[in-house]
Amino acid sequence: MARMKFIYAIAILAGFVLAGLAINFISSLF
Repeated sequence: MARMKFIYAIAILAGFVLAGLAINFISSLF
């Protein structure tokens, strides 16, 4: 159960990082 929560937390962090990179990339285009 703890492992699932750990994987879930990593997935959320990865999502935030990817979202930040996407925002930087899109803002650099405009």
